[in-house]
Amino acid sequence: MIKAVIDIGTNSIKCTIAMVEEGKVAIIEDLNLIPKLGEDLASTGKIGPAAMERNITALRGIQAACAKHKVDKVVCVGAETLRKAADADVFIEKVREEFGWELRTLKSDEEAELTFLASSLMAPEGKLVLVFDCGGGSTEFTYGRGKNILAKTSLPLGALVLTKKFLFSDPAKPEESKNLEAYVAEVLAKALPAPEQAFTIGCGGSLTTLASVSLALEVFDADRIHGLKLTSAEMDRQANIYGSLKIDERTQIKGLRADRAPTILAGALILKGIMQYLGLKEVTVSTNGLRHALLIAD
Repeated sequence: MIKAVIDIGTNSIKCTIAMVEEGKVAIIEDLNLIPKLGEDLASTGKIGPAAMERNITALRGIQAACAKHKVDKVVCVGAETLRKAADADVFIEKVREEFGWELRTLKSDEEAELTFLASSLMAPEGKLVLVFDCGGGSTEFTYGRGKNILAKTSLPLGALVLTKKFLFSDPAKPEESKNLEAYVAEVLAKALPAPEQAFTIGCGGSLTTLASVSLALEVFDADRIHGLKLTSAEMDRQANIYGSLKIDERTQIKGLRADRAPTILAGALILKGIMQYLGLKEVTVSTNGLRHALLIAD
């Protein structure tokens, strides 16, 4: 079966098209678009017509890719923005009407579990594992051992949402970045259980972008990024660079997609805060997200 899994996030839409046969997956194409579904969520509590139209347009491109590859089955899911937006049902209906896809809103626990299952196999057998997924609207933290999940938490630490909440200037003023960092530290201290020694795996667009920049990639290369050890020192280095540049200047950085430039400072500061809170010197980067778990889920 040729299957497509579409993950509609707060900042991005990711789609993986793959041949799935007897539990084995062969990736045919990966798509990653940035139509910012939740751009106005923090200020209005809604998605709004403009963001809906941007995302419907992006989904038309994905529909064309599905047609090109003769996809047999489409699985379409959404997360934080669809959980919170007052008009989420309007967007879900628009997707159903135009594409015939049943857009399912994942619960935060389900989102965390799927991401954990997709990435935890990178850890040494028997080790306590922490997988965190830093997205546009939230970050999920999941502890487990093998396939057994022991604890999971979803926190309102998303690159798009915190950009809108704290970073008003271009370039960002130092006090804006400091306020964002203080908020991240406060949220982590209040809501995340005391850190345990665990093999830590990170995923999400901000982290894979930092990995891409660290390698100075001309074109995003999931094979080179997956499994990379990204150090806290490198995160600090990049956060300092993004904080000193205007958004259009950031687009000149090798490895950074132009559509990630507006939110990458917030993403880097969130990741920096997570590393500090957990006392980590490095994290293993995963390019596998919940899409990869859903490819073989049914």
